[in-house]
Amino acid sequence: MKFKTIIEQKNNLRFHQVSGRLSFEELRDTLQNIYNDKNIDKTLNALWDLSEADISDFTLDEVEQVANFVAQNWGRVPGTKAAIVVSADYSYGMARMYEILLDSLTSNVIRIFAISGPPGTG
Repeated sequence: MKFKTIIEQKNNLRFHQVSGRLSFEELRDTLQNIYNDKNIDKTLNALWDLSEADISDFTLDEVEQVANFVAQNWGRVPGTKAAIVVSADYSYGMARMYEILLDSLTSNVIRIFAISGPPGTG
């Protein structure tokens, strides 16, 4: 897995780009690092680009664990928004489950977007 974060304070945005095979443990550790990093403003809106990530190993139970963890951290800061971009049908389905779970756990807004085909083709 490759992971890159770009902070755009002036645009109120933190951008996370993930590519390659992503495991539950890697995502959990990455999220812990983000929420523990004192240099990352937790009130910034987040854009997660998973369009080049493979999350096919994730189970529904793991998606639920991620949603609970995020709700306990990101969910504590009211008014923030997040968007997740995915590409594959399976990824979209799992991301939608995450969205539904997180919507029930926090008042923050999260939306899922799917692209068709490789980035730049659709």
